[in-house]
Amino acid sequence: MSFGFEYILIALKWKTQGVNILKKLLIAFIQIAVLMLFVQGCSKQVGNEYAKVNRMLADMDTYTTRAEIIVKGTKNVESYVVKQYFKYPDRYRIEVISPPDKQGKITIYDGVNLKIYQPSIKQLYVMENYKEVEEGSMFPGHFAKNLFSSEHAIYDDEKDKDGEYISVKVAIPGGNRYRKWQILYFDKETIKPVKMEVLDSEENIAVAIYYRDFLYNAKLDNKIFLLDEEMEKS
Repeated sequence: MSFGFEYILIALKWKTQGVNILKKLLIAFIQIAVLMLFVQGCSKQVGNEYAKVNRMLADMDTYTTRAEIIVKGTKNVESYVVKQYFKYPDRYRIEVISPPDKQGKITIYDGVNLKIYQPSIKQLYVMENYKEVEEGSMFPGHFAKNLFSSEHAIYDDEKDKDGEYISVKVAIPGGNRYRKWQILYFDKETIKPVKMEVLDSEENIAVAIYYRDFLYNAKLDNKIFLLDEEMEKS
C-alpha cells in the first residue's frame, strides 16, 4: 500500500466531529503530493520510515507510559513525573508520582467528564461535559488526532548524542500563543514516542515531555478510567 493512500485511510479513522472530510481528503492529497516530491530526492527508506510513524499512530488504540513533564513558565520551571494511561479516542488517566506534595493526584477524563482527585485533602473535583482538554497536548494519542485532521504537518530527521529520531510537527487546534505547536519525536529503531515539545507562537519550548517505558496497545480495563468508590464519595 502506498504511503499516500495509507495516509488517507488513517485520516478517515481519526477524523473529528464536524470536520468536512472531503476538504480534508483534498488537502491530504496535496500534502502527499508535496511530500512525495521531497521523498523522490531522498532515499526510499526515509519515506518508509515516515509511513511507519503514521501507521504506528493510526493503529494505536491504547498505551501506558511514564512521563516526565517540564513546564516552563515566565518566572520558574516546574517538573512532574506521572503515569499516563490512554485509550482511543480521548479517554485518559494521569497519576502523579512526583513531586511529593502532588504525589497521588489523579486526573481522569472518560470522554465526557473530567475528574480530579486530591489525596492530600481527600477532595474530588468534577467538571461535567468537559471539552477543552488542555492536558491533551501531553498525549501522543491526542497528537495523532491533530496530525490526521491537520492541513499541514512537517516531518524531519533529528539526531543527538542519545540516538536518531523522526520528528513530526503539527499545529494545536484552537491553540493560543502559549500553546501553538506540537512536535512529537519517535525513536527511529523502535518507532515509539520518546519526547514531545509544545511550542508557543514564537516557537519557544513551553512544555517538554519525555516518555519512558512506553507500552503500545496495552491491555487496559475500562475500570482504569474510573475512580474507586471511596474517592467518588470525597
